[in-house]
Amino acid sequence: MLADCTSAEHELETYRQRQLAEIGKWLARDGSPASRPPESQELLSAEQSLARIARDAAAARQALPDHEAVQTEAARAVGEATARRNAAHRACILAIVAEHIEQNLVPALKHAQQLERSAWQIHDALDQRADHAGAAEIRTAIHRVKTRQYERAASAAEGRAFSDRLLVDPSAELGSDQ
Repeated sequence: MLADCTSAEHELETYRQRQLAEIGKWLARDGSPASRPPESQELLSAEQSLARIARDAAAARQALPDHEAVQTEAARAVGEATARRNAAHRACILAIVAEHIEQNLVPALKHAQQLERSAWQIHDALDQRADHAGAAEIRTAIHRVKTRQYERAASAAEGRAFSDRLLVDPSAELGSDQ
């Protein structure tokens, strides 16, 4: 619309220059009112066309702020939706990790505690029988296992990969590769 207005202004100026050139020739000849060149129909048509296009362009300029407001509101809504999606994604990951710990880690820790309790029971039985050397060996074995440094196998990259998988597949399971 605005480009049409510029094009119409250029066309009008071209016809205006032609008309002025004819009037200049007329004035140079004799300048009598009877021989004055007629108004150019092309010039009159271009003036009317420009007036029409200028009105339309003014309306377009007036509507532009409304469209910008709609665009701004849409961007705000997208930002809010993204924040809600991110919060839901975070809540989902936290719930999955909590469930994984409850279903897998807690039973494994309970089992380890039962194994340690059994070892201590044997320790106590040996100690009561005065087999202090045997009890000491069990105590040392328990201590050695409990103080062993275990390498942390998890990585942030694996955590991000799970998080990304979860966005695509809500049934993804923590600890599974695919």
